[in-house]
Amino acid sequence: MRGKKILVVDEHKHSLNLCKKLLDESYRVIPAENGRDGIKGVIRESPDLILIDLADNVEKGLSLCSEFTRREIAWKIPLMIICESCHAEAVERAGSLGVVGYIPKPIIPTLLIKRVQTALERYSGNLICCINCLKPVSAGWSYCPYDGTKLPESGSR
Repeated sequence: MRGKKILVVDEHKHSLNLCKKLLDESYRVIPAENGRDGIKGVIRESPDLILIDLADNVEKGLSLCSEFTRREIAWKIPLMIICESCHAEAVERAGSLGVVGYIPKPIIPTLLIKRVQTALERYSGNLICCINCLKPVSAGWSYCPYDGTKLPESGSR
């Protein structure tokens, strides 16, 4: 999976460097220090996975997740969040925005690597967007889990 690209959006250089150090052996890590750089990274690099840190401001992080899911260029890219003391409400809201998983802080190296690997195996190339709510869904699903919309047959995508 060395060719896979992961965009990491985090305002803290220490966290960016840690993610880069832990993931760089197996993946190409694209660091972004803010949402604006993250959007540019998606346009420029077409990553296979986006990690967004919610540490300082959950609302700001969730807003960025929403921004990514509203942009057509990012519809098929799975999103994961990194969060310190993620409350169930924040994780649930993130899920409603199309986030496919989360990584708790402090980061446990083996957990980060395993969750990233799992997300890439499960979702890379297998996400489509619901035609009604525009949230990412798995290509094998018949109905959107967010709004119940019937999805097109696999061959017609």
